[in-house]
Amino acid sequence: MSFILIPNNGKEIQINAWNWRPTLDLLRNAEVIDNDLFERMGTHGCKAEVDAATAHRIADFLEFRLRVMKPEQRVLYDLTITDRAKKPLIIIQV
Repeated sequence: MSFILIPNNGKEIQINAWNWRPTLDLLRNAEVIDNDLFERMGTHGCKAEVDAATAHRIADFLEFRLRVMKPEQRVLYDLTITDRAKKPLIIIQV
């Protein structure tokens, strides 16, 4: 499952839900978007639209967050940043 961002100008971008939903959480937690927009942007078929000012706030916030992160870092579910290696998930059939 994925979400498609469609700009007024330029190419659309398809984002995997595993990446999109945490991004929405990050935006809501930082109060860049409100709960209503969070719900609409996270639900398929809602055609959530944002105005230019909101789109710029989102882009500015994400650019800043990415700029301060190192390539080996990632954002965790609690919105903290870590460079700790992921633990592999091992599934054993019994």
